[in-house]
Amino acid sequence: MFVGAAVGSLGRHTRVTPDGMPIFDGRMEVFFKIIYISQLTQTVTFGLTKIAVVLFYRRIFVPRTFSIISLVMIGLNITWTIAFFAANLLQCWPISGNWTGLDAAPGTCIDTTMMYLAQAWSDVFTDIVILSMPIPWIWRLQMAPMRKFFVVLMLQLGALVVCAGVAKLVVFHRITYDTAVGDEDLTYLLTPTVYWPMVESSLGIVGACLPLLRPVFTDSPAKSIFSSLRAMISLSSLRSNDARKPSGDYDKLEAGNVGASQNSLVDGAQVV
Repeated sequence: MFVGAAVGSLGRHTRVTPDGMPIFDGRMEVFFKIIYISQLTQTVTFGLTKIAVVLFYRRIFVPRTFSIISLVMIGLNITWTIAFFAANLLQCWPISGNWTGLDAAPGTCIDTTMMYLAQAWSDVFTDIVILSMPIPWIWRLQMAPMRKFFVVLMLQLGALVVCAGVAKLVVFHRITYDTAVGDEDLTYLLTPTVYWPMVESSLGIVGACLPLLRPVFTDSPAKSIFSSLRAMISLSSLRSNDARKPSGDYDKLEAGNVGASQNSLVDGAQVV
């Protein structure tokens, strides 16, 4: 963004000829290069952040059903990342057509508007699915509703990403409408496509890391978070259809151990 604003036309109005045609100069070329690079980096950032969150869930939730769902989501996000990275990379051929778009020959680029909207919609959808994954398992736990709320809250700190993704989607639809009605101020109009994905990716990284920041404020090691969460979810799995509940003295011992871990987690969730 700094380069695009300093030596490019990022955030500036497009220079036009007396008859209203855009002037393609060096600053506009830098602008389109920044747009192109931003599209590639944001796609990789979104995909890797989503995969990291799902891998974090897999360290906590042990039921077989959740394991299968998480593997499906990892595969889906890998496919999403590769597909849209390739679509952004090869949206124009030759690739230099991405930053010489005003002079590119007709038919050398795909329908980039539809590709951007498809990426934005699917991005929001996968964010919502990933954030919703742990809720059913947490809500099955035998604990007070308020305690469940604190646990869910701790794992839903990335909800701001969905809000940023929806805002980006609204902006993209607005840009689509403005270009459809013939607005030629491209450098000013397309500037939000650079900074809104940066806002979303930054919030995604912060939201993925926040649940592990408890050791910064307490003396508990990071491993205790995983141990407490995993033990607590084990109680849910014992009462679900994924595993049969043991009987006898072993059942009482297991319930006692997991109950102690529940108290440890709730205390940590309230601190966070």
